[in-house]
Amino acid sequence: MEWQPIETAPKSDRILVWSPIFQPGQAICARWDDDLGSMKPRPFWRTDNYRTAGITGCRNRPPTHWMPLPAKPEAA
Repeated sequence: MEWQPIETAPKSDRILVWSPIFQPGQAICARWDDDLGSMKPRPFWRTDNYRTAGITGCRNRPPTHWMPLPAKPEAA
């Protein structure tokens, strides 16, 4: 599958995301976060580097493209 615009991404699954402002060549897993625990919810794509980037980092560097995660390897 080719990279798709982030606006078309499913918000119910973990996906692979990419942005031109990520580190060169980096794609990362992400999931949609409705931010419902906040007094003023501001939904965002929570990437797997969330612990390093934090909510502000994830919001300030949103992904621009997505694709489904690849299938897991078959057992040998």
